Amino acid sequence: MWENRIYSCLVISPAGRVISDFWTVNELLAAIRDAIKGHQSLYETGNILHRDISSNNIIITKPETAGGFNGMLIDLDLAKIRDSGPSGARHQTGTMQFMAVEVLRKTDHTYRHDLESFFYVLLWMCARQSWRNGFVCGEKPPKESVLRRWEIGSFKDIARTKAGDMTVDGLEGIMTEFPGMFNHVQPLCLRIRKILFPLDKDERMSFGTPEGDPNQLYSPIIAAFDDAIKNM
Repeated sequence: MWENRIYSCLVISPAGRVISDFWTVNELLAAIRDAIKGHQSLYETGNILHRDISSNNIIITKPETAGGFNGMLIDLDLAKIRDSGPSGARHQTGTMQFMAVEVLRKTDHTYRHDLESFFYVLLWMCARQSWRNGFVCGEKPPKESVLRRWEIGSFKDIARTKAGDMTVDGLEGIMTEFPGMFNHVQPLCLRIRKILFPLDKDERMSFGTPEGDPNQLYSPIIAAFDDAIKNM
């Protein structure tokens, strides 16, 4: 069974805290980075695509009891074998506010779409969840977050909204909702945006999956997290 192959490429760890319960900025970044590393191992070694990256499916773990990992992926209910046909799940898989633009547009799900979802988790944690977790120094949260638009409307409407939010201007608008303690995460967000959404020959932002080695996206994204954590 393919389920057995999944566990052979994941580090089995004690239960951890869901990532929305993060206590420090560094803990948040380290957990997402290591969950991305786990995703890469799952995909490249286990030939399994997760397809449901969300704040509920990333846990914060203790490195000393989790094989050196600060964060891991859980919940493989929507996972499928890499490069296989459609699974039994609905075509558009994932949690609405974290779904990639192309997935919302009904394009076949790829590893790059999961990486895009990791980015949306990061933005959501900084712009929304951080206010609930006490990262506030006399500041007041926005009356209504622009990310609210990622939760309501049709798939088509949300795809159009996210596409606009991933321009430089759109992303900077989201980052104005970060509490002050998260200002130093903004360069990381801009760097990841540039990796995930490069311009094509006509200078249009690309949402597609590049041909070739998946490491062309995994490596620079993980390196961006490493640099941000190092510079905390």
